[in-house]
Amino acid sequence: MKKALIVLLILAVAGGLFAQEVSWTGEVDTGIRIDIKDDNPVKGDDDDGHAVKYSLGATYDADDWGLKIAGGGKNTGGYAMAFDNAYGWMFLSDKLLKLSAGKIDDAAWGNGGETDTDVDTGPGIRLEVLPIDGLSVGAFFTYPAPAKGAEKPDGVSAGKLSNFFQQTAFGFKYGADTFTVDAALRLFSEEDAYTTTNDTDAKFIFGFGFTGIQSLAVYVDGVFDHVLKMSDVGEEEIWESVKFTGIDSLGLKLALGEGFVKSFELDWFKAKVAIDYAVSDTTSVGVDGNGKMAKNAKDDLAFASWGFDVWGKYELGGAWVKGILGVDGYTKDYLKPATSTGFDDPDSTAPYVRVLFGYSF
Repeated sequence: MKKALIVLLILAVAGGLFAQEVSWTGEVDTGIRIDIKDDNPVKGDDDDGHAVKYSLGATYDADDWGLKIAGGGKNTGGYAMAFDNAYGWMFLSDKLLKLSAGKIDDAAWGNGGETDTDVDTGPGIRLEVLPIDGLSVGAFFTYPAPAKGAEKPDGVSAGKLSNFFQQTAFGFKYGADTFTVDAALRLFSEEDAYTTTNDTDAKFIFGFGFTGIQSLAVYVDGVFDHVLKMSDVGEEEIWESVKFTGIDSLGLKLALGEGFVKSFELDWFKAKVAIDYAVSDTTSVGVDGNGKMAKNAKDDLAFASWGFDVWGKYELGGAWVKGILGVDGYTKDYLKPATSTGFDDPDSTAPYVRVLFGYSF
């Protein structure tokens, strides 16, 4: 009995020490959108198309090893919590190697920028080599993700060793004082839903950032889909952005994007501008605008859509509220996406009011 009490006491003390080292993070976002049109329809919108979005995570970092579990959800088909992050990591060979395993949602080689894409996340094992400060190279091993209900070609099986290794991602990232550069390639086996034919395929991402000029930050990033089938079904997206922070409390950002199909045949062009001004430590205001040109039914590049937001934001502690007055506009040369809201006539404008709330810790 005494031995059992001693063991329980040790476990309780260890659990208490462990709990003290755990860092917690969480976030809740919600909001409403009111379209200024007949009947003024209202819907939930958290700035990501959902009425409510939430997340909760815990991390234990013991320097040489650690554990992380984090999940979240949206109001799509209920409010269940799904865990996107549930993995552990450890350093080997005096931190020359880092091994991570589990369901990973923290990218090691994501490109950031306007595309903000990664190819080294999901269930699997990631091995990073860290030879010098700021440099990470390695590989990520995962599994095919077959489409539900899809008919499998003869001889194709996710259980094949060859299909497993054909899902591998390779990544590279280096960060210095004035620049960062990253690139990653993800292979897809014939079993994966990403492939458009019963054959292998690949996805490539890259990013480059430069901060060597005072008050300016320049970033170029891109995503190339279906690299091995580029001439048939390839899709390429490249963005260039410049951010200016040279005036106190004032921020200015300009981003230009180009979209291509097949082997770099221009399909669309986009421009974004964002201006924000910090009125005080708690209050900021700003204007966001965008415009797009795209191929029309005659295969000509024509002005397609535009929009802008005027907003104000107030923050207090970890909580914030943001009010937005905006307009979306589409021209007759642009086929309105089926998921867009606010109006039925594609050659018109759609003004709206949005109020967003959030809290994070």
